[in-house]
Amino acid sequence: MHESEDANASHAPVRRAKVLHLRTSVDLSGIDPSQWTLENLGPTKTLEQLEAEARRPAVRLRRLARAPKWVMEERLAQRRSRRQRRVRGWTDADLWNLDAYLCRRLGAMLAAQVDEIRNHPPELEYDAWRTQVRGAGEALLAYDPDDADRVAEARTALRWVADNLVDLWD
Repeated sequence: MHESEDANASHAPVRRAKVLHLRTSVDLSGIDPSQWTLENLGPTKTLEQLEAEARRPAVRLRRLARAPKWVMEERLAQRRSRRQRRVRGWTDADLWNLDAYLCRRLGAMLAAQVDEIRNHPPELEYDAWRTQVRGAGEALLAYDPDDADRVAEARTALRWVADNLVDLWD
C-alpha cells in the first residue's frame, strides 16, 4: 500500500511557485529553480522595505504635516466653504458680509444681463433700458461699505432693482 502511494506521488506533476515582480508578474515555472538568478526576478525589495513603504503616509499628508498650523486651518476652511457652497449655495463668509455679497452677485448678474437683453418695458426704449440695467449693475459692483457715496449709489441701485423687479426677465 505504501508502494502505490509512492508511485502515485512520483507521477504527480510538480507545481512550481509563481513569483510576482513588483510591477508585472513573471512566471518562473518554466525555469528550473536551480537556475534562478536575480535577473529573472528583476528589482526586488526586502519585507522590511515593503512594510516601511506601507506604513509611510501619502506625499500630500507628509507635506501637510510639515506645513505650519495656519496653512492646515486655511485648507480646512476652504474645504468647508466649498462644501457649504455646493450644498447650500452660499457660505458662512457670505452671511458675515451679506451686503458685499449681495451687491457683488446682483451687480455681476445685471452686468451680464446687459449683453443678453432682448426685451424691455413698453414705456422705455431698448437703449435706455440697457443703460439703466448697466448703471445699476456697475453701481452694485462698485459698492464699498467705507465710502458713503458708493453706499448711496448701491442703495439707489437696489431701489431701482426693486421697482423694476418684474421687468428683469429676459
